[in-house]
Amino acid sequence: TASPSASGGIAPYTWTATGLPAGLSINPSTGAISGTPTVDGNATITATDANGCFNTTSLTINPFSCPIITVTPDPLASGTVGTAYSASPVASGAPGGSSY
Repeated sequence: TASPSASGGIAPYTWTATGLPAGLSINPSTGAISGTPTVDGNATITATDANGCFNTTSLTINPFSCPIITVTPDPLASGTVGTAYSASPVASGAPGGSSY
């Protein structure tokens, strides 16, 4: 849960979100953003005061953090045109293995 705050206007504030990734919602009274995002995405969060004055901020969600994958050897050996070539690169650091 993330709870933005607003100041400088006339309370109460109303909160809205445009483009919030699936799985997340915003509480219009408190601005609390909660849930479990199922996709990456960018949203615009707007706070509107009692007089209708507003300001926006952006939110980026990246729920799927990629691990650092190392490939060895790096670089692979150079090949020669007309000569058979074989290399066996190995990837490490990927949970659950890797595919080529």
